[in-house]
Amino acid sequence: MLGDAGFDLVHELDLACLAHEPGTEAISSTGSRRGLLIANTRALWPIFVANAPVGTDPLDRYTEAVITTAFPGAHVWFAHRAPYLPFQRIAVAAGFAAMGPTHLAIHPTYGPWFGLRALVGLPGEPRAAPPRLPAYSCTGDCAAVFARTTDAWRSWLAVRDACCIGRDHRYSEAQLAYHYTKDPALLLPAQ
Repeated sequence: MLGDAGFDLVHELDLACLAHEPGTEAISSTGSRRGLLIANTRALWPIFVANAPVGTDPLDRYTEAVITTAFPGAHVWFAHRAPYLPFQRIAVAAGFAAMGPTHLAIHPTYGPWFGLRALVGLPGEPRAAPPRLPAYSCTGDCAAVFARTTDAWRSWLAVRDACCIGRDHRYSEAQLAYHYTKDPALLLPAQ
């Protein structure tokens, strides 16, 4: 169901790996040990655009509708909703991504081209240990581009574009513009 809705990255983890991460106290208080980190690649965009709810914050509302339907009654923490959790650090602790020199979470295949959407706490014990990530080594000029960032969104986009990993998975121009600007006109069908 999640993949069909565009949430094509689901990573199982033992929530105990987050015990020493600042800001994750709300997770340990649930007593859940089995967790799923839910994310998406550019695969989300066409599915979301075809199903975007009308009104404010359509991506957030779409994300909530899909994930709460998939896991009724589960503890769900959304990346866009308070209490805000350190999702990048969670992704690193879970073995899903590594922290890059620009403070972006970097996936070994998709690089910085994914969105962290939610963490789901499920009953029971984790089924498997998180897979080991290959060693991360930045060979680009990411840090130099990061040092030149401004408040302009294209400046922050340049940081992602500088990453040497996952370039083939870059978001489309419309998806990029929407994520950085939230312009609802980008969700309208092409004329």
